Amino acid sequence: MKLIFFILISMVSFAVVSQNIAEDKLNLVPNASFELQYAYQIGWFYKGDDFNKAMKYWKSPTGASPDVYNEDTKVPPSWAKYGFGEQSPHTGNGMVGLTLFGCLNGKPHCREYIQIQLLEPLIVGQYYYIEFWTTHLEKSMHINNLGVAFVADPFFLKEDIPLKLDPMVITKKVLSDPNGNWLKISAKFKATKVLDYLIIGNFSPDSLTTAQHAFVDKPLNYAYYYIDDVLLKKIPPLLPKPAQKNDLKRKVFDAGKSIVLENIYFSFDEAELLPRSIEELNKLVAILKKYSTMKIEIQGHTDNVGSQDYNLKLSDERALAVEDFLLSRGISSNRLQHKGYGSSKPLVSNDTEEHRKKNRRVEIFILQK
Repeated sequence: MKLIFFILISMVSFAVVSQNIAEDKLNLVPNASFELQYAYQIGWFYKGDDFNKAMKYWKSPTGASPDVYNEDTKVPPSWAKYGFGEQSPHTGNGMVGLTLFGCLNGKPHCREYIQIQLLEPLIVGQYYYIEFWTTHLEKSMHINNLGVAFVADPFFLKEDIPLKLDPMVITKKVLSDPNGNWLKISAKFKATKVLDYLIIGNFSPDSLTTAQHAFVDKPLNYAYYYIDDVLLKKIPPLLPKPAQKNDLKRKVFDAGKSIVLENIYFSFDEAELLPRSIEELNKLVAILKKYSTMKIEIQGHTDNVGSQDYNLKLSDERALAVEDFLLSRGISSNRLQHKGYGSSKPLVSNDTEEHRKKNRRVEIFILQK
């Protein structure tokens, strides 16, 4: 039986896609089943920053607080009495929980979202298959409009506010199962823009969301759903990736030259390399192995937001993260140096966000070829 339908932004509806669909085997979503978590995760969350410190690669795009679940999660008694924490993940030990409805009923954090950078941007004209699993808290209201949006740039909002986005896919029917079973949400779509980030949540206001109370004793007046096992794959035929304007392999590596690593990504305000960086770093590894006598200094740079001391520390830690990756791939330590320069060497003025983004970078300086 078909449990759910999606509607595309082009207004073309698709039924649930068969699991047997021919598709590329690469999942473009890192940490897709929420198994990778930090030791920070204890107790219950009330701020988006808490979620960001607990879940690897996934972020809360707003100040709202998605919940992280694993076998060690401790739910306070005041929330446990409503059934929070009783649900088992669809697979593995990890999952997340989102409040998706209840703003008009006075629910704090009434819209929660999860956001992640894809392993590669969507390719215009490429068909994709998306899938994730969801189930609701037993006492939760049952709603529709659970959707997936793709955006070019991530959100890092401090405010706890709803996101006004046009989802690429959205559930048209109310998501409900009387036995609390996990429901598979799936669809296919054709990419029409180059977009880098995936966001899951309810992007519709309460007034445009269909909501039904649960048939249980003392039902809640808001909607809370668990999310697990997110999948995004290409559907053949596979289109070629667009050629990169500044492909590292095409650079000239001469002593005394600085080269920007164009496709290095870090968690916001952190020194953790994101999975998207691996392809660029592997190119650098191959170059260093090709030129076996080459020595480099890895240089970290920031914009001018924040204190000088903070920016120096962050830029140094990011340069060190790149050095550590190269060491892990067998590059000798006597060929590598790293240094953070903070905001002292901007490429352009820091007068716009676009310029600040350009100044936040990692470069390699060729000490010896």
